[in-house]
Amino acid sequence: MSATKIVATIGPSCDTAPKISRLLKAGVNVFRFNLKHNTQKWHSVRIGRVREVSRQMAMPVAILLDLQGPEIRIGTFKEGKLLLRENDKVFFVLQSQSLTRQSRVQRTNKPRKEIVLNNLKLLESLKKGHELTIDDGKFRFRVLRKKILEVEAKVLEGGVLKEKKGVNIPNLELDLPTLVEKDFADLSLAARHEVDFLALSFVRQANDIKILREEINKRQIKAQIIAKIETGLALKNFSEILAETDGVMVARGDLGVELPIEQVPFYQKQIIKECLAVGKPVITATQMLESMIDNPVPTRAEVSDVANAVYDYTDAVMLSAETAAGLFPEKAVLMMKKISRFIEEKNPSPERINYTVKHQTSVMTLAANDLLQNDFCQREKIKALVALTETGMTARMLSRLRPKLPIVALTRNAGVRDQLLLSWGVYPILLPSPESFYDKKDHLHIQEFVKIIKKQGWVKTGEKIILVYSEDWGTPGKTSIIRIQEVN
Repeated sequence: MSATKIVATIGPSCDTAPKISRLLKAGVNVFRFNLKHNTQKWHSVRIGRVREVSRQMAMPVAILLDLQGPEIRIGTFKEGKLLLRENDKVFFVLQSQSLTRQSRVQRTNKPRKEIVLNNLKLLESLKKGHELTIDDGKFRFRVLRKKILEVEAKVLEGGVLKEKKGVNIPNLELDLPTLVEKDFADLSLAARHEVDFLALSFVRQANDIKILREEINKRQIKAQIIAKIETGLALKNFSEILAETDGVMVARGDLGVELPIEQVPFYQKQIIKECLAVGKPVITATQMLESMIDNPVPTRAEVSDVANAVYDYTDAVMLSAETAAGLFPEKAVLMMKKISRFIEEKNPSPERINYTVKHQTSVMTLAANDLLQNDFCQREKIKALVALTETGMTARMLSRLRPKLPIVALTRNAGVRDQLLLSWGVYPILLPSPESFYDKKDHLHIQEFVKIIKKQGWVKTGEKIILVYSEDWGTPGKTSIIRIQEVN
């Protein structure tokens, strides 16, 4: 197993039970469902399928729903695609305008190239000189002139444009809603399946997170919120966003369009560093092994990309089209795991991190002393850190230390177990009924926990574990005990 977690996107290439099973065995910890694609019914069936495979294999897996958000996309083409050459003239129109123009084109026998936009506010906001991009910056256009409900533009970077691709306009701030109508419908899907994470697209400020949290609280959804950082405004307001969200995704596709592309690695590193300081999980995403969509082996540059994210102690790395639509989904996951494990073995634990959340006194004591140093652990035969956790906080605070020891999190809550699958180095175990863990004096029966750890194969007789817990188990925030326990 790798300490760095793997998020894989479900799609036609990996959505059958046998393929899901193979991906779990290969190392997937979290399955992402991209709600920008397919129907709610399609996703519902496959969420159920993932859960059933997970149950049959006795391998927990988390579910992440990626909400569409106020994304701007182009429409469809008569032939399913549109050839665009450099310096071509194109017209951006609304759907109704496109239909009208199509009839006129047929009458006048003067065809013109049209791209349908799904957002009136964008069309109204575009002005001469504005540049816009489509499909993560692969296609670029400059606005030449604006007419009523249509915009004429020049192609700067062309190619074969496919349908329903995303649109970006760097440096243009539109007054768009946090959640669109589709998102509200998809929240019912999240409630029905009790998903573990909800990723919010195009976060611009902390209030976006508050709006989503209010909506999920109304529906009694227990999912944690992952803020997707993919705009310049999100970077500007990142500290406030981080304080409000439960986790972060570095969504490098749109971020690489909103910013000059050479700046993305710098901000990726900054985001990971700040997430590590507060103990909130961070996912590094987009185009990590892009060439494996079509090839069984990645490029050397892609391997270095994944390795650098692991060097920076990202909690998770993510596969998108590589697993959803690629030819080699299992190989992509295995490659992710192979890279992560090698780098983790070579990478030392981080030093001089400014931990900005310090309410877990026992965890900070571990950080301040030599209990996690390699020579001490090897000399004392310490093989694992074991956290008793009610909310997952103790395990996440241990995770941010990035220790060389595995962090085995014992919890009585299935939802907490699954959410901890996103945290670096944490291996959660769901405990049975709690009564058996108390002795006759109503104290925690530590040997019962040790039996479970031993049975799971984390330690052997004669080896030791470091236990982090509270006698007042079940009351969040009370963790205060560190105990070195030998396995009998």
